[in-house]
Amino acid sequence: MDAKQPISTERLHLSPLRQSDLPFLLALQGDDEVMRFVSGKGRTADEVRQFVDRALEYWKERGYGCYLVSRKSDGLPVGYAGYRPTEDQNDVEIGYVFGRESWGKGYATEVSAALLAFAFDVLKLPRVMATIDVSHRPSEHVAIKLGMTAISHGTYDGLSCKLYSITQQDWKSRAAVIKKAILFGASGFIGSHLLDGLLNDPEYGQITVVVRKTLSSAQANHPKLKMLIGNFRTLPELKAQLVGDEIFIALGTTKKHTPKQDEYYRIDHDYPVLAAKIAKENGAKSVFIVTAIGADAGSSFFYIRMKGETERDIKALNFPHTHLFQPSMIVGNRIEKRAMEKTISKVWGVLDPLFIGGLNRYKGIDGKEVAKAMLNAAKHQTEKVKTYQWREMAALNGN
Repeated sequence: MDAKQPISTERLHLSPLRQSDLPFLLALQGDDEVMRFVSGKGRTADEVRQFVDRALEYWKERGYGCYLVSRKSDGLPVGYAGYRPTEDQNDVEIGYVFGRESWGKGYATEVSAALLAFAFDVLKLPRVMATIDVSHRPSEHVAIKLGMTAISHGTYDGLSCKLYSITQQDWKSRAAVIKKAILFGASGFIGSHLLDGLLNDPEYGQITVVVRKTLSSAQANHPKLKMLIGNFRTLPELKAQLVGDEIFIALGTTKKHTPKQDEYYRIDHDYPVLAAKIAKENGAKSVFIVTAIGADAGSSFFYIRMKGETERDIKALNFPHTHLFQPSMIVGNRIEKRAMEKTISKVWGVLDPLFIGGLNRYKGIDGKEVAKAMLNAAKHQTEKVKTYQWREMAALNGN
C-alpha cells in the first residue's frame, strides 16, 4: 500500500502537505491562541515557510509526514496533522493543529486514531510517540483515550511537556477488544443515562445513536459519538451505518404523546424489532432492550401484550445473547415532566416496602439504575436469553 496515499476518516480527509497549502498555514500558524500549546505563540511568515520546507523534506526522506486536514462535507481545510521525527530522531511522533472554529468537534481524536492505525497497519512502525504540553488537558485526554501512556516529562520548544507512547502490539491488542455499540432512545430518560455510561466506558470505542433530531446535550460533541438522524420510516436507509457489536434499545412513548394504538405499536414494537433485525444482519452479537414487568404476548391488555410481542419477536431474531429488562415503576428525575407519573411515583414510594418476596419485582427503580444494569449485563454475558426484573437488576448493580 502506498504510504503517500490520502488518509480518510468519517468526516475528514488528510492529503499530503503541498507548497500550495502555505496561505492557509500562514493564517493558521500566525494565530497566537492556536499555536499556544505548540510553540508558545504564533509563528512569523518566515517560520511558517521553514515549517513547510521541513515538512516537505521529511516526506522525501521518510515517505510520510504532514497532512492537510479538510472537511469532507465542503472540502475546506480545518488544520494539519501527521508525523515527524522525535528530537533524538529515533522515533516518530504524531501531532495535530486545528483552527479555532474546529475545536470541540472531536477532530483531534478522529485524526489521531487514523494516524495511529496508518502508522501501525501501513507504515509498520514499531511504536509512535506524542509530545503534549502538560497544561493542554484535552490533548492529554485524546492520547490516553487512544491507549497511549506517559513515559517521560521534559521541555520542548520552551514548553513543559509529557512524552506519550504506544507500541504496535499494544495498539493491536487494544483494537481487538474495543467494542462498538448502537443505541436507540438516547434522548429518553433511560437512554440518556445509557449514552453517558457508554461514552465513558473505555471498553467502547464508538457509540452510534439514531435520533429524530440533533442531541442538544454536551454529549453531542463527544469524540466517541456517531449521531444519525432518522426514524422508523427512514431506518432502512441508515442500515450500512448501523454496525456494532451490541445494540441497546430504550425506545418508548406514552398514551399522551401517541393516543392512536397503531402509532403506539409502531414505536414500541415495530421500531425496536426492525432496529434489532438490522443490527443483527450487520453482525451485532447482543441485544439489550427495556420492556415492562408482566410482558405477555397472550395478554388481553394492549400495553402488556405489545411488550410481550416485542420480547417474542426480539427473541425470534436469535441473537447469541438477548437481554430483556422488565422494570415496574420507573422513578427518578426526568427532564420531561409527567404529572401523572409523578403522582404514581409518590404512591409507589409508599407501597415499595410492601413488595417483599415474590412481589419485589414490582418495586420501583430509578431509570439511571436500569441503564446501569444494562451496562453491567454487557460485561457478564453467558446465557442466550436472560430476563431482568427488579431483583436481578439490583444484584447486577450491587444493591
